[in-house]
Amino acid sequence: MYTGVTILVIPKENLVAVRMFNSFGSPEGYDYLSDVRSFGDTIMSCLQST
Repeated sequence: MYTGVTILVIPKENLVAVRMFNSFGSPEGYDYLSDVRSFGDTIMSCLQST
């Protein structure tokens, strides 16, 4: 199983952020939703610091 991409679209900010995974499968115990939230939090942090 290939892992995919995470795409975050924020029209109000005219922003599209894409993160791609380049591996096979997910490690045991991997929490996809937590990882996606972390990605979104990182993007929002970057927006707030500009």
